[in-house]
Amino acid sequence: MTKIYVLKWSEIFDEFSKRHEYLLDKLKLEEELWLRKHNSADEVVADAQNNSAIMEMPLIPKKAIE
Repeated sequence: MTKIYVLKWSEIFDEFSKRHEYLLDKLKLEEELWLRKHNSADEVVADAQNNSAIMEMPLIPKKAIE
C-alpha cells in the first residue's frame, strides 16, 4: 500500500527554514565580517584579485566559438 503525504507550501518553507537556519546565520556572520573589512567595492575587487585561494584553470578547456 502506498502512503501519500500532503503538505502546505507554508509547512514546506517553515521546515526548510528550520533545517537550514544555521547556514543563513553563518552567511550573515560572514557578510558582517566582510562589510567590516571593506569600505568600498574597489577594496572588495582588489581583495578578490589578490586572494591566494584562486581556483585553477579547468583541465579541459572550453570549446572556442567559431
